[in-house]
Amino acid sequence: MMLFELVHEGGDILSLLDSRLNREANVEEVIRICKVAYWCIQDEEENRPSMSLVEQMLEGFWM
Repeated sequence: MMLFELVHEGGDILSLLDSRLNREANVEEVIRICKVAYWCIQDEEENRPSMSLVEQMLEGFWM
């Protein structure tokens, strides 16, 4: 299953985690991190978020 499907179609998102974490993570945080990562890897630089916006998103203040 592709990452997009895991995030957007309700797949087992915790399967992405390092096995040493024993699937112990907040699912909403993992989804937020994946969405931010998608946004940060846009081909066109002007479509990517600023680092300050990334920081806000990862801290949960935006999105």
